[in-house]
Amino acid sequence: MKIKLIILIVLLSTVKIFSQGPPIITDTPILLGLSGGGIRTFGKFAQSEAGKFFIAKLIVPYNFTSKFQVGITQDYASNSLNIGEQNSGFGATSVFMKIQLFKVDGKAKTFRSILKVVQRFPTGKMSHEEDSYGTALQWNVGYITTEYGLYGTFGYAYNSGDAPDSFSYDLAVGYPLLPQRYPVMQLNVFLEANGRKDFYSTRHLLFLSPGVQLIPTNGFLIETSFQIPVVQEEFSTNVNYKYLVGIRYLFF
Repeated sequence: MKIKLIILIVLLSTVKIFSQGPPIITDTPILLGLSGGGIRTFGKFAQSEAGKFFIAKLIVPYNFTSKFQVGITQDYASNSLNIGEQNSGFGATSVFMKIQLFKVDGKAKTFRSILKVVQRFPTGKMSHEEDSYGTALQWNVGYITTEYGLYGTFGYAYNSGDAPDSFSYDLAVGYPLLPQRYPVMQLNVFLEANGRKDFYSTRHLLFLSPGVQLIPTNGFLIETSFQIPVVQEEFSTNVNYKYLVGIRYLFF
């Protein structure tokens, strides 16, 4: 009886911490917890001076342990340019691996760090750069409590061919609007900064991204984010805005 009570307390405290949910665009240092898998899918709409763009992503992660995760990402893209040209089809395929570097847990709070490696393959006709392979190394950190969450992601991407290498950075603050309770019903707001700087050029893109996330039950969430460009340097066509809407589902 005492062992069951201890297990219940641990599970409930974990639910309280992680019911806040991961950031919408910034990657999270929290793996899936127990061994298991999940599905994430979202669509991102973009309006630019050149036309309208849409990309859909299907992401399937799987935890072999609570500290090691692998996954695959498949893109689908559709473009409608102002000059009348329209294209659509599958984009790049990526595989990734996440390894937990360390964690420090406290009462209703946790500090986590992970290393992520991503390998991109130009499998579809709508790949970002035709015949360009990409390898990215990323460091994710996060400090999460029942009252707020702070997240940071810093990465370097090497691209083959003529595509430039780039440095990416993401910062996010999350705040739950509803009191923590079990069963889970959580409404979270996020404010994120999402940037990318190309090497060997002055090209720099930075978005300010407010978002809302609803967790109606444990293991399922709905999210949306609106990205506003605040820095656009040396781009031939500027982005007016981006809009994302998606869902996530965890299964064990």
